[in-house]
Amino acid sequence: RWMRKVSDYGYDIQDAMYREAARVMGFDPRPRFQFAVQEKTPPYIVTVIELDAQARAIGEYKMREAIDLYLECTAN
Repeated sequence: RWMRKVSDYGYDIQDAMYREAARVMGFDPRPRFQFAVQEKTPPYIVTVIELDAQARAIGEYKMREAIDLYLECTAN
């Protein structure tokens, strides 16, 4: 169920931004980023989830669009 909410809550963009920050700081050029997801009701099971390649690519695209828009806005 959580995977259906990735786009709704921008988790794909968050993934892309953390990966890009790690790359810029000189860490592994393709770092892994994982989400720790906890259920809202007992027994509060915790699951570690890594986005698949398609979700990561979509997040990177959205992040680049946002950065380009920000640069355009600040330039004008």
